[in-house]
Formats: sequence, C-alpha cells, structure tokens
Amino acid sequence: MPNKQQPKGPLGLLLVISSYMTASVIGLAALGYFIDKQLGIEENYYTMALALLGVGVGLYFVYRSVKDAS
Repeated sequence: MPNKQQPKGPLGLLLVISSYMTASVIGLAALGYFIDKQLGIEENYYTMALALLGVGVGLYFVYRSVKDAS
C-alpha cells in the first residue's frame, strides 16, 4: 500500500488547509441550499446548518493535516 504524500513545506500545508476548509464549507452549504430549494423552505435552515457542519468537517481535516505533518 503506497504511503500518503505529505505537503512539501509550510506553503504546501497552507494550500492543503485552505483547500479543505473551502471545499467542505462551500460543498455542504451548496448541498443545504439545494435541499432548501427542493423542499420549498423560505428560510435557509439547511443551508446554515450544513455550512456550520462544513466548518466542523473542515476543522477536523485541518487538525488531521497538521497532526500528520508534524
């Protein structure tokens, strides 16, 4: 089984961290928006809830990346 590649240097780690945060927040917020529109909900309850979940998921991936890098 091949080893997982680690980012090279601090700039590589910064790129990985920013990518994880951006992808998780935008992806889950977009999913929440889609659910709100499909269900016909005027308030953005799912968008807000899934965006907050995206922040949590992003922070988890950041924690794992920093832990693996050190």
